[in-house]
Amino acid sequence: MLIGGLAIGESPFSAVQLLWINLIMDTFAAIALSTEPPIKTVTVGDPFKAEAKLLTPTIWRQIIGISVWNILVMTSMFAYMIFNEKYLALAPIDKDSGLYAEYSLFKRQQLTKIFNTFIFLQIFNQINCRKVGANDFNVFEKFHHNLYFLGVFVGTFSFQIFICYYFPGLSKTEQMSR
Repeated sequence: MLIGGLAIGESPFSAVQLLWINLIMDTFAAIALSTEPPIKTVTVGDPFKAEAKLLTPTIWRQIIGISVWNILVMTSMFAYMIFNEKYLALAPIDKDSGLYAEYSLFKRQQLTKIFNTFIFLQIFNQINCRKVGANDFNVFEKFHHNLYFLGVFVGTFSFQIFICYYFPGLSKTEQMSR
């Protein structure tokens, strides 16, 4: 939100989009990940002591790594939008001009791409958060063993496509081709 606001001078996400993002990042992610059965590599060893730190170096690696990745991808998307020749050529148009509609359509298309990219980054983050061990690098290991997680994953993915394709007015997006 901060980078988007600085880059284009307004919020890149509408209120409905922010609600959907919060559902994915909080509610659905919590449901999906809380139903994940323990994997042997996570449950091996002695139990943790009550005073053990929750945020281990491995968890910090995951948090920082995903945060940096998301910032790089989203900043690249905004940079592409801002420095795109079409955006630069159409940006200073008066609202009474006929070209303003073309500029507005281009801007909505770019913001739709940014919204979809952010959502799919969050869906990937749900997959990534399934593994928290220091040596757990294959996030797709036993991917099909939790039907709740798969249901949330497929449901979120499908609903994102559905809301942007069939209800662009509700989600303040632009209908896009494949």
